[in-house]
Amino acid sequence: MKRIVTLVVVGLVCAAFGFAGGGQETGTGQTPEEIQLNWAAAGVGGTYYPLCIGLSKIIHEYYPEINITIETTGGGVANARLVGTGDNDIGLSNSNFCLFATQGTGPYKEPHVLYAVAYVYPAALHILVNENSPIKSLHDVKGKKIAVGPAGGGTIQVFRDMFPFYGLEESDLKLSYISFADGANALRDGNVDVNMVIAGPPAGVAKELMETAKVRFISVETDVIEAMKEKYGYYLPVVFPKSMFGTPEDVTTIGGGVQWIVRDGLSEDVVYKMTKAVFEHLDEAKQIHPVARYIDPQTAITVSIPLHPGAEKYYREIGVLK
Repeated sequence: MKRIVTLVVVGLVCAAFGFAGGGQETGTGQTPEEIQLNWAAAGVGGTYYPLCIGLSKIIHEYYPEINITIETTGGGVANARLVGTGDNDIGLSNSNFCLFATQGTGPYKEPHVLYAVAYVYPAALHILVNENSPIKSLHDVKGKKIAVGPAGGGTIQVFRDMFPFYGLEESDLKLSYISFADGANALRDGNVDVNMVIAGPPAGVAKELMETAKVRFISVETDVIEAMKEKYGYYLPVVFPKSMFGTPEDVTTIGGGVQWIVRDGLSEDVVYKMTKAVFEHLDEAKQIHPVARYIDPQTAITVSIPLHPGAEKYYREIGVLK
């Protein structure tokens, strides 16, 4: 399920006349025709939402004819489906879910056609409990109430992949499918025992909780991470250094990649312009959110599904693709 947010990234009046750095006229001296797109983000409390807003603003600044509406959604799992069905033009999703969507496997009942624009950043599982909680590991969560983000998000899918390594069944747990922000509030108020968030580190809700409530992180054991890498192939270890959240020691957890994706049929010209706008203004992009520091043309092509021809055109132009 998705909800349209009344935030449309539009420029000032001057942008419509080409004063915003990208209101280029066509070769015939005409202003390009306006294009309206919608971008599947996720809940407000995660990483996708502010990143999508920031990237769409950059795109509009340099190509004012491209207007993008940001939509809240269930998250990574839902986004690959929404883009694959054409309900959304653009989205962010985890690398594994993008692959599953094209295959019609995992949470997807049928294959979808969608394309990658770029690998963006690593997403990591943030696991938080109250400071006085008896929970020291995910081995201790049987019978506990756990906030796992929205039903269409990536958090619950990652957690389910972890079940075999902790001897868990879904029936052992009391899962609460609520937004990241609501999950943080539920942990703060003692209404859940564990709050889980899959997001680019540092997740905003996790940082706020660490700063305003008496909570602590749970690490994922190294042997579990290695076993998950071997079993699934697409997970990787992620470390939150002490300085990231002000923790007594580094936090080790599980993670995976996040990709910028677009629907089938979106024009090569539009995708080329979006790609060019972001990668030629990385200094601006890196001001959006800490995870934007990972956006790099050299790693952008390390995607799990085919690149869109418009993105390929840009990467060939800059020599990343031969």
